[in-house]
Amino acid sequence: MITSKKLRYKLTRGPLLALAVALVSQTVICARTRDLTAAEGRELVMQALDPEAKKLPKLAIDLEDRKVPEFYEFVVTWDNPNGSVIVGFFAVNQRTGDVWRLVVCRRVESPGLRRLQDVIRRKVGLGRGDLIKLRSNAPCEP
Repeated sequence: MITSKKLRYKLTRGPLLALAVALVSQTVICARTRDLTAAEGRELVMQALDPEAKKLPKLAIDLEDRKVPEFYEFVVTWDNPNGSVIVGFFAVNQRTGDVWRLVVCRRVESPGLRRLQDVIRRKVGLGRGDLIKLRSNAPCEP
């Protein structure tokens, strides 16, 4: 015979156990699964550009040969008939999605870039703890 106390225990224990299993499985799903692709790096560079630069005619973001392991390097150019075609040089950390301006050796930060980084980091399973561990190096010297 099941008393009301035992029934209450069984009813609360079941959902709690299900919640615990869901949390554990979610943790496993969120484990880092891969590095970023070059296409994801290109998206991040586009988001890191100044709003005015995004409007330039025939804007191109080209992947360069790697000089620094663990980073994709990009050159951003445009069709400028009156001067330099270079908009900038950027590097994207393949593991963290951090974007760097190479000439000044500074990490790029903006709310829009941060939102896109968060989306991509979730996609590759990069948690905050991993991000802190992997963020230590820069692709250049300040």
